[in-house]
Amino acid sequence: MGMLRIGKTTVAIGCVLRAAARLNFRLDQRRAPVIGVLISALLAGCAQPLPGLEPAAPVTRVGPAGVLFDDFSYASSTDPYLGMMGWRVVDGLSGPPSNAQYSRSLVSFAPDSTDPSNRLMLLQATTQNTLSSMRLSRIETAMRFLEGTYAARVFFENSARTYRDGNVQTFYLINNHPPGNLDYAEADFEYLPYDVWNPPTYSTGMWMTTWETAPAARSARTADLCQENSYRTTCLIPEDHSGWHTLLIQVDGGAGVLRYFIDGTLVTTAGGQFYTETLMNISFSNWVIDGLGSPGSSTSTRTYSIMADWVFHAQDVMLTPTEIEALVAAYRSTGIIRQDTTGGQPQPASGLGAVASGSNRVNLSWQDNASNETGFKIERKTTGTWSQIATTGANLTSYQDTSLIAGTTYWYRVRAYNEQGDSIYSNEAQATT
Repeated sequence: MGMLRIGKTTVAIGCVLRAAARLNFRLDQRRAPVIGVLISALLAGCAQPLPGLEPAAPVTRVGPAGVLFDDFSYASSTDPYLGMMGWRVVDGLSGPPSNAQYSRSLVSFAPDSTDPSNRLMLLQATTQNTLSSMRLSRIETAMRFLEGTYAARVFFENSARTYRDGNVQTFYLINNHPPGNLDYAEADFEYLPYDVWNPPTYSTGMWMTTWETAPAARSARTADLCQENSYRTTCLIPEDHSGWHTLLIQVDGGAGVLRYFIDGTLVTTAGGQFYTETLMNISFSNWVIDGLGSPGSSTSTRTYSIMADWVFHAQDVMLTPTEIEALVAAYRSTGIIRQDTTGGQPQPASGLGAVASGSNRVNLSWQDNASNETGFKIERKTTGTWSQIATTGANLTSYQDTSLIAGTTYWYRVRAYNEQGDSIYSNEAQATT
């Protein structure tokens, strides 16, 4: 399935309407009202000029109870906005494999070579065929997710085949309970360019594995490239998946089933005793199997890479790949590069602009994408630390900052807030008086 690619830059009047028209997607009739109104909320304010000092029309937003979306538009793995979004870059001894060295420096963010307006997250793994030489990478959220839809656009590569290394490139959900603990749960896509889990062919392979440790053991079974035992079920697609793919997992509590999709195609399901029942995090990782499980013998240094374009989670709602790609396109057209409303927080503002007016004033304007905000918090800095300078009421989309110093550059950002908490920050904007 082709992904409609729309740049992350904020667009002008009518931008999202034209983008939505170009989508020309067909929605399941049961979901069309929900998704249609949600996209309409994203469009609100885009079809009008930059606001003045009067309140904008209230935004009506209906849709999933909460959404996490990240376009990975970060400067580096030390970008403070990563932590504000809830990401943790693993740095130090961790696993798998046990006691391997994970390095923050192997997680980076760079421009997309095919679209200069886009940025990608890059995770690398290096090895010289020993545990002590490995440097691996992983980025993860806190354990706070369970039912709903999870999706990411991920790039896999096959260079590990050259060295016969058991390189594992993954997008997955997991918690930190040890395997065998009754609260352990996992749902993942694991791509092995040289599949050391599938001898003697060692073909390229994509594994979809669901773990839920069950108290009642039962005997192992193998059929149709799927295997199961008392604690997990896993299925293999022994095919080349190098390149870009949209991966999706539906964790459907109503049906008690997990569904795995690759590029819009349902490839496997898991349920029954394997249905995940405990909170998990969202993770991306690039690691290498140690020891006899990885038959490579070269001691030369080699580096393996995976990339992620975006990640999306809709809380407690089952969405199709087409519906998610439509939402991602709408976020990008609206200028929303990240948001987290899974705790009831409002959607973030977008399109923040700052224009100097005379020698001591700056006029700010932004797009209100929320329907449940109490107001907006405005922050400013010249150098160093941000400080909050004002709050506005709900539905206001502009602010004038006065009594400034002539010849000074000021930076601004805004965030919506309500009784549930603060939204993710808007983009930053600057002006020189």
